[in-house]
Amino acid sequence: MKIKLFVILFVLFCFGCNRSNSIIDVSHNGDWSNSILLVIDMQKGLLDTTSSQHVENAMIGELIDKVNENIKKAKENGIPVVYIKNEWSNPFVNFFTGNVCKKGTSQAELDTRIKVESSLIFIKNVPNSFSNKLFCEYVNENKIGKIYIEGIMAEACVYATGKAGIKNNLKIIMLKDAIGSTSVKTRDKMIKKYLNNHMVLQNQL
Repeated sequence: MKIKLFVILFVLFCFGCNRSNSIIDVSHNGDWSNSILLVIDMQKGLLDTTSSQHVENAMIGELIDKVNENIKKAKENGIPVVYIKNEWSNPFVNFFTGNVCKKGTSQAELDTRIKVESSLIFIKNVPNSFSNKLFCEYVNENKIGKIYIEGIMAEACVYATGKAGIKNNLKIIMLKDAIGSTSVKTRDKMIKKYLNNHMVLQNQL
């Protein structure tokens, strides 16, 4: 499992997109304006205990519940919910991941247990969500200053996206109770790393 994950991270080059203007940070004072909830990679294959790459079994049920709680609260408070999905067409990557996010398969779809409250769904094929130019345009055009992040994996796509957000002058809040990983130990290690990289930790939305 760890060897395969290393291969994936080595093959998938993490990069951001060019942004002509810095985004102004909007501090939260009971005001959800200029914020979004970003739901990362809550896909069938990554939540399927029979797949070769998935969230730790014991973590899955609570993770889904916490992710959905945040989505529900976001909707109630008028916060846009944005979904990110992995879709891999590279045969090398698909081989080493057991087709867990292979483009065009049911495994690459959002898990049916996840609430889908918007049509804002963006596709990526590297860990960093900002690699999708349409997502970058959405953030810029809507003057988003703060992103609440939940999803999987803590050590890969969640971290890469958070780091890119910080680089682009966004305030990144990691909703730690709604972040999954291949193990509890790895998730807890990454939570400390988020703090060291200027990300904010929060239990739930």
